[in-house]
Amino acid sequence: MRWPFPLLIGLLPLVSAGQTIYAENFDSLHPGDRISATLPAQWRTWHHLPGSTEDAPVVATFSHSAPHSLRFLQTTFGALGGPVDQMLLLGDRQWGSYVLRWNMYVAEDRGAFMELLHSTDGASSTPAAVFTFNTFSGAGNLQMWLDGQEPTSTFNHGTWFEVAFGFDLDTRVATFWVNGTVRATWAFDTMPSGTPTINQLSAMRFFAYAGGAGYLGEYYIDDLVYEQGTVGIDEAATGPPLRLYPNPTNGDATLSVDRSLAGAEVFFHDASGRLVRSSQWPIGSTTYHLGAGALAPGTYLLRVQEEQGALHTGKLIVLP
Repeated sequence: MRWPFPLLIGLLPLVSAGQTIYAENFDSLHPGDRISATLPAQWRTWHHLPGSTEDAPVVATFSHSAPHSLRFLQTTFGALGGPVDQMLLLGDRQWGSYVLRWNMYVAEDRGAFMELLHSTDGASSTPAAVFTFNTFSGAGNLQMWLDGQEPTSTFNHGTWFEVAFGFDLDTRVATFWVNGTVRATWAFDTMPSGTPTINQLSAMRFFAYAGGAGYLGEYYIDDLVYEQGTVGIDEAATGPPLRLYPNPTNGDATLSVDRSLAGAEVFFHDASGRLVRSSQWPIGSTTYHLGAGALAPGTYLLRVQEEQGALHTGKLIVLP
């Protein structure tokens, strides 16, 4: 059985319940084709130079679904990166729910760099979030800058993995997954600094860069899908309901689940969908204590995300 959940709940064993806007596996194209010159309705280079070295080429070097993928190879050594600098156009959307996903391969000892954009007006484009896949291996090699936060996570070089984003523009919440596990949830109508800005989904920027001088970027994407609609999740990925007591509360509250958790995180969203608080669940515990005054009066959606992907959700009402 599959249950459709709105993106606010934020899970993705990656089953979409929406309509495909654009899908591309690059297999009908030819090695050497430049993507902006070939498909200008969906792709644009940063400086509007289709067919140039800024335009990403289709290659047969690696592929997730044989034989082709799109390559982002840094050949300009140093802090500036490039020259490949590509934008996938997402339609300047300001309402509705959308899912963007693809498979990705980062070469050994190389990195990758991506930006979500609120606009596509060249050098002054407004970033929504920044993602760096670093050249080193192990904990913290995936860095993110979003809504004033700088969370880190992990990915593996030399193997294909799935990257996905969910956008609920009506509630102004975005979610980022790698291989079906939530890595970040944030208020989408912000810049990486946390500064409020336009609530608009404009483009994904793929830059041939590794995040700093002394490193090189080299990565490949394949089987890209951009869809309108919400996300469905497997019932198996959803844990038992989250119990909250007292609820409503005018002071503190206790969150509890049926078994002890390790590596779980608690997210609190207000009625507008904005993420207002997040915290680690106590390791090995079945309960989490929310102190009095931690949340302003209002209604909140709570979700507890386990490291292996299971989810517990509930609604908490905080009285004045």
